[in-house]
Amino acid sequence: LTQTVDQLTTEDDRKPVIAGGITCPQYTEPTLALDSTLFPQGSILGLKLSHTLGLQAVVAQGCRAIGPYYTITSCERNALLELDGEPALMQLMKLQKELAEGDGRDTIGTDSVVLVGTSSYPPRTPTLASGKTTRNPPSDFLIRQIMGFQPNKNAILVGDQLTEGDCFRFHLRDAQSAVDDWELMLSRVQQERMFQNTGDSSEETNCGPAGRPVAAIQISCVARGTGLFGTENVDLGYGKQLLGPSDNTSNEAPIAGLFANGGLGPVGIAGLSSSSSSSNSISQNSSTFMHGFTAVMALICDYTKDSKPQSDDDNSITAPFVEDDSAWQ
Repeated sequence: LTQTVDQLTTEDDRKPVIAGGITCPQYTEPTLALDSTLFPQGSILGLKLSHTLGLQAVVAQGCRAIGPYYTITSCERNALLELDGEPALMQLMKLQKELAEGDGRDTIGTDSVVLVGTSSYPPRTPTLASGKTTRNPPSDFLIRQIMGFQPNKNAILVGDQLTEGDCFRFHLRDAQSAVDDWELMLSRVQQERMFQNTGDSSEETNCGPAGRPVAAIQISCVARGTGLFGTENVDLGYGKQLLGPSDNTSNEAPIAGLFANGGLGPVGIAGLSSSSSSSNSISQNSSTFMHGFTAVMALICDYTKDSKPQSDDDNSITAPFVEDDSAWQ
C-alpha cells in the first residue's frame, strides 16, 4: 500500500491530495466492491477527481502534545536512541517525573496512551542577534505508536522509520484531546476558507479559490467511536461542520464513511486551493501517510466560480459536473 501511494504521488507533478482508509476484513470475506463485483483481500479501489472537482483532506489525530520539543540526534531504523543528545528512554522517564510534579493535568500513568510525534520541519533556526539557535516548532506532527523498549540501549521502539534531525515530541491520547483537535482543525479550515474566498477566482480554471464541499467520505479508526468518546457520532458531527452550514436539510451535502484499521492522508490539512501545490493551500506538505487513531475527512469540492447549492424550487441538480462525464474518472 505504501509503495502504491508513493507511486501515485511521484508520478504526478501536482502533488495530489490523497485520503482514504484500510478496511477491516473478517477472515477471508471481501470488503471491497464496485458495480456489484467483489474484490479479494489486498485490492485497492480509488477515485480520481478532475475538471472542476478537487479533494480537500483533513486529518484529526486526537492527541495532545506534552513536554518540550526535541531533536532526534540518534536512531536506527525504528529504534529511537537519543533525543537532544540524551538517551531517549531517559528523556521519557525524566518527562514522566516532571509531569508528576506538575499541576496534574498531564500525567503518564499505567493507563495512559503515550504516542510519539515526528516532523521533518526544521526544529531550530539561527537567531541573527546572538548567533545561537532557537526553537521554531512545527504545528503538525506525524503520530506513531510506541511499540516497545530496549532497556539495554535506553531506546524507544516506534512504529515507523525515524530520521536523525527531525523534530520530536511526546503526545497523550484521550477523548478530550480528540475533541480539542477537531475544534482546532475546524477552526483552521474555516479561517483558511475565509481568507481564500477574499481573493479572485482563477481565470484560467474558472475555479473558486476555496471550493464548495459537495460530498464527503469519513474514515475513523476503530479505536475511536463510542470506545473513545463514550457517545456516538462525534467524528460525524465535526465532519458535517466541515461540509459547511446549510439553510435546508434537503440541501445538505451527503457524507458516508466507515471504521477502519488505519487511515490515509496528509499530516493536518491539505488541498484547500484548487491546486494542492499552490502557495495558497493550507498545507504545503501534501505527502500521504498511513495513520492510526485518526479521523480522516475526504471532502469532494466543486471549484467552479460562483457555484451555489441547489434550491428547493429547482427540480434538477445544479452541480456543474453532472453533465460532464469527464469530471469523474
